[in-house]
Amino acid sequence: MSKNFKRKKLLINKKFQIKVIITSYIIVALMIVGLFLTIYFTGKNSTFTSPTLFNKMQQATSMNDMILKTVTIIMIVALVMSLIFIALYFTYSTHKIAGPLYKIKLIIGKINSGEINERIYLRDHDEQALKDVSKEINFLLDNYGNISNKFVKVKEIINTSTNPKESLEKIKTIIG
Repeated sequence: MSKNFKRKKLLINKKFQIKVIITSYIIVALMIVGLFLTIYFTGKNSTFTSPTLFNKMQQATSMNDMILKTVTIIMIVALVMSLIFIALYFTYSTHKIAGPLYKIKLIIGKINSGEINERIYLRDHDEQALKDVSKEINFLLDNYGNISNKFVKVKEIINTSTNPKESLEKIKTIIG
């Protein structure tokens, strides 16, 4: 079903793809901020630990501050790395959807313009559901082409006919 071709643009439907990426950024950012706040307040309010450990933590406030700063830096680095990873992942993932939708839209536009011999061919690694849709559209176009060819033959028989009974028999054999 697929022909060998490669899309050159990664952002096919910019509005859709950027919306998915920004939404995922917000989700990951909220998760990381939540994790940071959990770590921060756990370090500040260590009431869940034993009294001896709590006393030792109070004595080591400078060490606690150093750990907190280290954790903060790690969280910021993790946030930045997560955002970069998410941007790359979702750009690629949405491309597998936006690219085929763009291709289907383009071919349907050509078909509407009268180019009924056009067919939709998607890449092997495009979204399977969209490959199924393109397969059904191609099947529909093949059936339309067969009906169109039959119509042309029937029209030709009618235009050149001198014997109505003979024409009717020919039309019956064409229609099936």
